[in-house]
Formats: sequence, structure tokens, C-alpha cells
Amino acid sequence: MRVSVVIPTYNERGTIKELIKQIFELRIPEVEIIVVDDGSLDGTIDVVRALKKRYPVTLGLRPKKLGLGS
Repeated sequence: MRVSVVIPTYNERGTIKELIKQIFELRIPEVEIIVVDDGSLDGTIDVVRALKKRYPVTLGLRPKKLGLGS
């Protein structure tokens, strides 16, 4: 069974790296992480792009800040 973890982000540069690392350390078979960024301005996207070289992470970008409810 495939497990998908969706992480909505907005300016999470300081926490996203450790969160993704901890999820993969759980060793859940067939886990995928999908990061959906809501227009971060702090470099969150750059951190996730760098993590993609080490972990199977999918990055979804929203064109502008729309809020978590949308």
C-alpha cells in the first residue's frame, strides 16, 4: 500500500528539512512526500528542491499565497 504525506508549506525554511528527514527515517514502505508550497518568500522552495536530490519528494507550487483553506 502506498502512503502519501502531503505537507502544505508557507515560509517553512527553518523546519521543512528536518520534517522530511524524520518522515523518511520512519522507514514506511512506499511512502511519498508531496510538498505544496503556498508562495513562500523565505527560500522554502529552494530547500525542498535541494532535498529532492536525496529523497523522493514531489513539489507543487501555487502561483501566489491562497491560504490553507483554499
